[in-house]
Amino acid sequence: MGVVAKAAHAYSCGLVDGKKHRAPGRGVADPSRRASAADNAVASEIMTEFECTFNLQQDTVEVIAAMKADPPSYERFGKLARPSPMEALDAEAAGDFITTIREPPVTHRPFAAMPTTSTSDVRPRGTFGDAPFMTAQTELKFCCVEAEQQYVTSMGMDRVIRHAEGTALLNRNGVLVAARASSTLEPNVSRELLRVYWEMEKHRPFLQRGKAVANVCCNFVVSGTKSQNNTKLLAAHVTETVQEVAMRGKLVGLFRKHVWPKVAHEFGWLFNPVAKFITDHDIPTWLYQVTGVTGGRLFWPRHHVDPDFWYTILIPLDYGRGLRGGGDFAFGGVGHVLGCRHGDILVYNGLELHGTTEFDPVGESDGRIFFAFYAKKQVLDAGIRSRALMARLGPQPFHV
Repeated sequence: MGVVAKAAHAYSCGLVDGKKHRAPGRGVADPSRRASAADNAVASEIMTEFECTFNLQQDTVEVIAAMKADPPSYERFGKLARPSPMEALDAEAAGDFITTIREPPVTHRPFAAMPTTSTSDVRPRGTFGDAPFMTAQTELKFCCVEAEQQYVTSMGMDRVIRHAEGTALLNRNGVLVAARASSTLEPNVSRELLRVYWEMEKHRPFLQRGKAVANVCCNFVVSGTKSQNNTKLLAAHVTETVQEVAMRGKLVGLFRKHVWPKVAHEFGWLFNPVAKFITDHDIPTWLYQVTGVTGGRLFWPRHHVDPDFWYTILIPLDYGRGLRGGGDFAFGGVGHVLGCRHGDILVYNGLELHGTTEFDPVGESDGRIFFAFYAKKQVLDAGIRSRALMARLGPQPFHV
């Protein structure tokens, strides 16, 4: 218990002190102090400066490159293939589940099944007809915080693209939607990341996303940092076991040593300006500009956008014999699907419509996992607020 509590204390800038603090006039109690109006004012000023400097929705490739954070990586990025945007999904189908493996294709067809709000609900093999290829091989979860009708739409195989030298997708305004690096992870690194994922499944509860991100999957887990619900301060995602703490530490090591150098090789110009801002303002994050990481096994979400402040790093990893088809990454706004393979390294803009396509696993012991190292705006805000509070109070005494 002490090891786990100490880790939570460190992740929170020393503000989760092991006590229960009550909010004035409210019945709730939280494991950390609350920021004052003065702390919030300091945090708001820094957040405003960040938003004036970086705009994920509007900053074009040229605007970010003009910051000259890493010119050599920008030169390498310039050599990636740049296919022109195709016709976007129409508004009716924009929020659908996307597939590339249905023949004949489907257009905005309703699911027969409705989602459940229970995170423990499991659909036995062969019973979830809305995902015919996935259900034939595995049990599936289909849950959402609000039960509602879902739909599926196909994007033709002519929209799936892959270039050996890497691919960069831009929207019609010149904003980078997504890119695939020209290099992939080494086999030993991929194996270690898969081992971490299996540990995550043992020690983490299933993560239920919001209404906009209903999903069909085998499992979906998260680690890293979050914004504490009531205090809006930085905290670790639920830490209950020593194994969870060890797993999170191993993820940090693998990312720092093996993933980040490959990302920086072609996308240093993209990430370094934000990482520098975070360093200069001493803002605590999980690692660099990353606030947390999710792992999704056969994770098929509806097309959605995420409340991020910068680009996400995505890694697909096959287990067993992998997939017969599908399991790629779709961007309905530019009409393209980035074809994925084991060990690929992708970056994408969470404010653009995105989502994996339906999976067709080879067998019941086969499939694909997506690791997403994301940058959530709410968690950045929590880190800034926590830093302001700690600057005033200092780290709090630790209690077990």
